[in-house]
Amino acid sequence: MAIKLNIRKFCSSVKFNEPERPPGLRFIPKFLDNQAQEQLLSQSLLLHKQIEQIAKNTPGTQARTYLSKQHNLKTDEQYHLVTLETNNQMLALQHFFKYGEEGHTLTYFMGTQNIPQFIKDELITPMEQIEVVKELKAEKKENKPLDWNLTLNTYKPPLQMPYQMPGFDFHKDIPSNGDITAIFTLLSEADVEMKPTMESLVAYRETLIPGSLFLLSGSSRWDWLHRVQPKGIPVIDSEAIRRVSLVLGCR
Repeated sequence: MAIKLNIRKFCSSVKFNEPERPPGLRFIPKFLDNQAQEQLLSQSLLLHKQIEQIAKNTPGTQARTYLSKQHNLKTDEQYHLVTLETNNQMLALQHFFKYGEEGHTLTYFMGTQNIPQFIKDELITPMEQIEVVKELKAEKKENKPLDWNLTLNTYKPPLQMPYQMPGFDFHKDIPSNGDITAIFTLLSEADVEMKPTMESLVAYRETLIPGSLFLLSGSSRWDWLHRVQPKGIPVIDSEAIRRVSLVLGCR
């Protein structure tokens, strides 16, 4: 006797074990459209180029090298103090030519006053419409604005491994970055993993596509660790930046 199965009904009744998102995690795949992404990318790459030129060529106290005392990696990382004027705005920042793995650079802009205006207009303004950000703002006394920090990250394959994009090992963002931290991805995708402790197995994975926002608040911000995995890529140009991420924190 032949048995007929209603596959559609059967599949809909099966519950597959999918990992739950860490508490407080929000992933918005299409946070900004393609045009806004292109605008942010071109401005970010131009800013990065200006920062590197100043950090390399400015002598004396304006670009001295210091040991970072508040980084979130196990290794001792070095940064340059840089002052940059752009679009009638004076910015003070810390620039790391290498942060963690070779091929990863990081620039830290501390405080809203040091964040470029184009980031405020094109990224922070829409972020302030997200419910969890609005709730944090509502908690501020005397209707004070949120204080924001920014890190500009660039990734390109190191010379010794031109076929692999560098990653970023398991960590928690530094406390001074704020109660909310969010990763906005540009140019190419990245795979992020999360787990509750260093000893535990990876419990959650997500692919960060260009234009997406990966936002951590509550337990996912303070208790969980996250990392960006190294990623195999075709060999094109080892000198070209292949991924940009803008990490924003607020409190």
